[in-house]
Amino acid sequence: PPTGPQAQPLQPMNLDEAPTATKGQIVITAQKSAFFDADLGYGIYVGDVRARHPQMYIECEELELHMVKGKGMAETKPAPSTKDLDILVQPKKAESDGPPIEKADARGPMVTVEKMSEDGELQVGHCKHLIYDGKTGNTTLLIWPQVQIGNKLHKSTEPGCIMIIDPKGKLSTSG
Repeated sequence: PPTGPQAQPLQPMNLDEAPTATKGQIVITAQKSAFFDADLGYGIYVGDVRARHPQMYIECEELELHMVKGKGMAETKPAPSTKDLDILVQPKKAESDGPPIEKADARGPMVTVEKMSEDGELQVGHCKHLIYDGKTGNTTLLIWPQVQIGNKLHKSTEPGCIMIIDPKGKLSTSG
């Protein structure tokens, strides 16, 4: 009889090795491909993408990132120690007078965002398309969005519903 993959016990995760973003840094990992042009301030990451920003955490299948023009970005390199393509993006100098991200566009069958509200409560959002606007700080969840805060779940009843989380954690819904 043909043999296929055999079940194996799960290996424990070593949380000490998990990359963490420090102030002003954005850590992005991608399984399939990662491209970032420091001159244009544009990057696209594909395949089980995980992005840790000082204000939020995003998991998606594809992430398109636009950095603020005129702010030079530090060189980015894949980390040789892992199979993932680990990308570290940070401002070159002390140019942190404004947010370095102009726009982030996350897409996939399931996009997850984790963000802290102003009072320190964790907000977890799910959707199929997420847009983060660096100018306003708003996070827009599109296509079947839902947001959970504590034991409260705010869920859409149609795909055209739009949920917006502002920088202070206030949730507004239309549709």
